[in-house]
Amino acid sequence: MDILANAEKQFNDGNFDESIKLINTLVNSQEASYELFLLRGKAFLEKGYLGPSIRDFNLALKLCPENENIKGLLNEATRCKIEFDQRLQTRKEVLGYQILKFLGAGWEGAVYVVNCPQRGKLVLKAYHPHRIEKLNSEIIQFYRKPVAGSKDNLKRLSNISKTINIRTIYPIDLLESAGNIVGALYKYEKLINVTARYLGYSNVRLCLLKAFIDTQGYLLKNLSLVMVDASIGQFMITRTGDFRFVDYGESINPTSDFRCKEEHWEIVTFIKLLYRLFIPEKSHIFRSSDFNVLTHSHDNLKDLVDNFPLLGEIIEKLEKKDLSAFVDFRFYENLSMKLPEKIDLFSMMKILAHSELSYLKNMLLTAKSFKK
Repeated sequence: MDILANAEKQFNDGNFDESIKLINTLVNSQEASYELFLLRGKAFLEKGYLGPSIRDFNLALKLCPENENIKGLLNEATRCKIEFDQRLQTRKEVLGYQILKFLGAGWEGAVYVVNCPQRGKLVLKAYHPHRIEKLNSEIIQFYRKPVAGSKDNLKRLSNISKTINIRTIYPIDLLESAGNIVGALYKYEKLINVTARYLGYSNVRLCLLKAFIDTQGYLLKNLSLVMVDASIGQFMITRTGDFRFVDYGESINPTSDFRCKEEHWEIVTFIKLLYRLFIPEKSHIFRSSDFNVLTHSHDNLKDLVDNFPLLGEIIEKLEKKDLSAFVDFRFYENLSMKLPEKIDLFSMMKILAHSELSYLKNMLLTAKSFKK
């Protein structure tokens, strides 16, 4: 039985994780067909992973634009996602805390500003019910090899974040129910989303890169953990020109994990971020976490070395196959020393002015919608 046929059998038998795992091996090793994305999208939908299912149905539709079955499934997944998001946004309470404001939701959980009688305003990331099992599982069969869930990683991070400070990471408290982690709680402060406009200002890109590098170095030095799925949206800007990491969930893995030791997800993550920061128009070349993708990326980055010499050091490690550097905190500490500490004052003034203007525009639009 070939892999696709086996994946279809696993799906029909209700083994959705196994089906997804089999399809991932095909997507990473060959030119993907619409059948692969369609089947994986259906498996994601059955698991309740609405965002990934919509993504896969859209990919399938691009490859087979007239397929009515795909269109129907995409509409169903989109409808479910809209209804799910509406429920999240209209909640009054979450995990025993009064909700003051809904900040947003991703595929791991929803994020709120909540009121704590003893501590005032806090940010609470409440993990989605369908993610809690995976987060807390001792063995996950979702990937090429079995791995543990993120429960232990988050507990260790929670403990160390309260004793060893770093500007990018908040001290976090974990909320548990029936022995499972169900949420993460941390300090509230007014933050600004990173936009393409802001990345065009002076040293903003370099400051965000420093935030990633500092965070990665901190995780390695104190916990032997690494980020394996970093995006620009996981960092936000403070009103004083610093960056904060705001995604406490499944994107942090131990270096002993096969995804680091064999597939080098931490390197893929680093290079993906460089593309998104410096050449976003070419970031689409990364479709998977397969390390082989990186063998074609050096020339694209070399074109930027004259303007950003730091990239030369990173490329040199890749070309020399010195992959151990990417799990060595000293490598990150050395890179960090060559990057600016904060967004420059002029750029920060422009960011603050634009963000306040955007806020006022949104307030006016909201007021108009109430009048109607």
